[in-house]
Amino acid sequence: MVITSLFLFSIAFASNGSYTAIKMAGDSMWPTLRDGETKFCYTKDSYVPGDIVAFSNGSDLVGHRIVGNIFGKLITKGDNNPIFDLSLLNPNDIICAIS
Repeated sequence: MVITSLFLFSIAFASNGSYTAIKMAGDSMWPTLRDGETKFCYTKDSYVPGDIVAFSNGSDLVGHRIVGNIFGKLITKGDNNPIFDLSLLNPNDIICAIS
């Protein structure tokens, strides 16, 4: 799922970050996240399997689910994709969690 835009407003919350509205594009996270849907992106102290997270793949901002970890690296996958993402993530590569 590619994130097509980060809206220009943020709403402060608690002491560990802020919410930012993001617009989803694509079907890799269908039916959990749908094309054109607006969701919120927020920071967390840590990210665990089951979390849907945003990260950069170099050219796009991607939203996929953490499905596991190995040697401190995170394994991600789109819910609607048949295979895991090819690149493992460092926890600090994650921009935010999506809800």
